[in-house]
Parts: sequence; C-alpha cells; structure tokens
Amino acid sequence: MSSSERNRQKSAEKQKRRREKARANAKKGELPTSARALIKLAASRPFGPAWMSQCVHESESEPPRLVFVALTRTLPRGLLLAHLLTVDRTCLGIREATVLQPMDELTLERYVLATAPAESKLVRCEVDLARSVVFHAIDYARSLGFEPHADLATELVGARPEPLVDTPYARPPRPRYVARPGEDSEWIRRRLERAVGPHGYDFVDASGLKMRDVARALVEEFSDRGEGPPEDDVLEGLDLDEQGDLMEAVHILEDMLERGTFLQWEAVVREERGLPLSEAQEHALEGLVDFSDDDEDEPILYIDDCARPTEPWYETVRRVAERLVIERFDTKAPGLEERAVVGSRLLRAVEAHADDLSLPDGCREPVDVIPPHVRHRLHVQCAFDALSGLGLGAGKHVISLDGSEGAERIEWFAKTLIEHAPSLAALGWTWDSVLSRVLMPESDRQRLLDGLKGYAPEGASRDE
Repeated sequence: MSSSERNRQKSAEKQKRRREKARANAKKGELPTSARALIKLAASRPFGPAWMSQCVHESESEPPRLVFVALTRTLPRGLLLAHLLTVDRTCLGIREATVLQPMDELTLERYVLATAPAESKLVRCEVDLARSVVFHAIDYARSLGFEPHADLATELVGARPEPLVDTPYARPPRPRYVARPGEDSEWIRRRLERAVGPHGYDFVDASGLKMRDVARALVEEFSDRGEGPPEDDVLEGLDLDEQGDLMEAVHILEDMLERGTFLQWEAVVREERGLPLSEAQEHALEGLVDFSDDDEDEPILYIDDCARPTEPWYETVRRVAERLVIERFDTKAPGLEERAVVGSRLLRAVEAHADDLSLPDGCREPVDVIPPHVRHRLHVQCAFDALSGLGLGAGKHVISLDGSEGAERIEWFAKTLIEHAPSLAALGWTWDSVLSRVLMPESDRQRLLDGLKGYAPEGASRDE
C-alpha cells in the first residue's frame, strides 16, 4: 500500500471516529465544544429569560444612559446560553457584545447581576421588549453610519420582531455621543459630522473622569452598610408656618440658586452614577473640593460645609412657594408686606438661575416646577404691599389712603394689578376678587374703590 493510500485510509478512519463520537454525544445530550457550533445549536432553540437595565424606561427628559441587555436561549440539560449586550440608543448602537459559557439559570442570574455596569439596575423583562431596544439602537446607529459590534451574534438575537415595541429613545431627536476610554472618538465624531453636520449632535467626553470610579466605590460602600452618603435638609430647623422662618427659607433658596449650589450637587450625583454631564454641570464641578479630606481624588461629600440635599431642588422650591400664598391680607399684620413680595422674588430667582437644573416630568421651563395657580397667586399678591400698614397708628398719625400719599398707594396698587393682568385672567379673578382678600379699614376700602375707577382696564369686571 502506497503512502498516499495509507494517509487517505487514516483520514477516513479519523472522520469515522468523529462521526461516531458526535452521534454518541448527541445521544448523551452533550453540547458542542466550539463556540460557532454552540451558537448554531442555541439559535435553533427557544428563548429563555431576559434581563435589561431598568433605566430603559426613563423618560426622554432625562439624558440617555447605556442599556445593558442579557438575552438567553435554552439548551439541553436545563442550561442557558446568554448573549450580553451594551446598547447605546443615541449613537453607536451595540457598543459591546459577548457570549457566555452555558450555565444554569440561577448561576447565570447571579453572574449577570454581579457583572452588570455599576449604574445599571437589571430587572427581568419580556424578551421582545429587550430585542426591540436592541433593534431600535441598531437602526439608529446605521442611519448614522455605525455598524454593531463585531461580536454581535445575530443568530442569538433572532429575527426582528414586528412591530418593535416603542420605548424611550427609540427615535432620538438628535445623536448624543458619550466618549469612553479606549475609543477612537475623533473617527466617531468625523463620521457623525458627515451624517448630521458639525452642529447636529451632542458630544460628552467621559473618557478621563477619574473621580467617577472612586465615587461609585463610595456609593457601593455606603450601600453595603445599608446607608447612603451624608445628606442635609436644606431647610432643617425652619418652621415654614412661622413668618420669620419662611422668609429665611426664601433667602436660603435665593442664595443656593444664585451661587449654583443646587447645580453643583446635581453634577456630583450624576458623576457618581456615571451619567453624562452637561457643559454647565462640567463647569460646576470645576474647583469643588471635599471638605472631609484634602485629597482631590476623594468623592465630594460636602459643599460649603453642607452635605447633599435630601430632595431635588424643585421639591424644596415648591414647598416654600406654596407656603408663601396669602389667603387673606391684613393690612395691620406685621411682616405680611414682606411675604406679599418675596414670592415674586423667588420666582425671579428661579427664572434667572435654574436654566441648567434638572426638571421633573411635565415641566418645560424651570418656573413650571411651581404649580400654575401658586405662581399666579404670588404675582397678584405683590399688590398687597401697597396697602400694608393701613389703619396702624393713632390720631393724626394713622396710616390711610387719604391725601397725596394715599393716592400714590392707590396708583401703586392699580399698576401692579395691571402688570399682572395675565395672572388675574388665569385665576379667573377680577379686581374685586383681589380686594375681597384684603382686611382693611372700611374708610380706606371706599377710598380705594373710588380711586381705582380711573385705573381699571377697559372691560374689566368689578363683580366677583
């Protein structure tokens, strides 16, 4: 027998042994050893459980976060094959992809929850919901010129479900690229500029933020102890039912808004959670130091000797604004004149200094965090200041609307109401509606009614 014939015979015997071994393994339910064969087998099997980051349900009023997805396929012997994906819904689509070794469901769930990104809280979800998020992201990335990660196993993701489930950022209004360590961000930005132009996308450089990892470790440490980072109630020790404390609360909020303290704390919290920062938040973080330590790499626990607020800025502002509303203005009551005007001052502070702060759902402008009926009441009650003090004093020194000084007060009152006519209309109030909420000497009430006749806007009703 020639050597070539012997080689052919040996090759045929090897192939025969492989076929026999494959048949034996199939009978025993053993799994393929190669990754390609394993994926091929799994792709023909039903889907198993799926997990996904809970942040996928956050509204589009919040900056988008990366979504972690775990899709599984069932295998023989009660095992699962998991495909883990990191999904960027607003730019690159599938950033990362990996296929795990087969494991049972309990082991897999522990592994997935333990290895997910720190900022991703994973929950079980419907398979088609997770796949819809994946396909939406792939579609949007391809519209910008980006293909999915090379390790994406499309066989495991399966055929595109029809229709796709609609989710936040399924159709982003504009691309948002957050640069990560190790990426060729210049190439990505050039591709974006070709797709949408130099001003058609948002860019956040998160590739060099050293504090983030330290901050996450701190948050995890507090979490392990069942605690959280130190917090302060901005209005701690103040009784908002007390006039003096209420005025102090307004001063505190004005100061924190003007100095950017709320913005700094929002930037710190977003940094800890690994969320992208706006330009204003990046600027707010500059120069901050941790007063608990001189090490600049330590996470920030205090700003101006105060810990982070216990509630969002808008909840505190709303609480105070609602207490500022005056149901009945007594011209003789001390301190009410300041309360009458300080609400409008708080509104101006919000309008001037809250543009870069976060907003709750349903709010388009910072001032919207204060309920409309409260805002309009605060505007209208500014007019009460013109009547403060009426009836105080004795004899010839009683403050009244008589004489030239009284005429000036009437003009002041009337012009304030005219200035805030839109608020009156929104409340459905007339000028008499306002006067019904004022407790004043009857002689001055009649002088006021007579004096207002020359100021009432055309067509204004004098009836309640």
